[in-house]
Amino acid sequence: MWLRNVASANDLTIVARLGQTTRVFSDPAQFVEGDWWRILLLRNDVVKSQEIDWPRVEAVSVGCIDITPGVLGLRSSQTILTMTEIAAKGERDGPLPWAAFAEFKRVVWSQSTSPVIGYDSPAREKFGVYKDIRSTPEAVKLYIQGVMWKQGLDFRTEFSPEPV
Repeated sequence: MWLRNVASANDLTIVARLGQTTRVFSDPAQFVEGDWWRILLLRNDVVKSQEIDWPRVEAVSVGCIDITPGVLGLRSSQTILTMTEIAAKGERDGPLPWAAFAEFKRVVWSQSTSPVIGYDSPAREKFGVYKDIRSTPEAVKLYIQGVMWKQGLDFRTEFSPEPV
């Protein structure tokens, strides 16, 4: 998984949360994929120096890559894939090492495509092309199989990988 590669290459620790359980993977090779609610890639010294206050973590101030994975859910017999949300900001002298941010962005961009098209549901009226929202081949396969894309399970806006 790309998380392991980016963390290993940049001396970052992976911290993942599911419910009230937090797991710290100082060795990224030990990271186990799962139904994590939130994942952080943090500098090793940040993890050692403080307890993570999950509600208050901000990627820019803490200096991390903050990932909230998308989920497959069901609403009115329609399967919906929600977006994975990623927040990160690299600065040459900032808390997140620039090399880590650049590697992260390169890996994500190489494994995804853009743009996606936004539609108002249920009318399916196109209202936007989103160049900053990217899709993976796995998400496109699900879309072709009839899975709806949304930002959240109860959001109104639908997305597609291309005009339909």
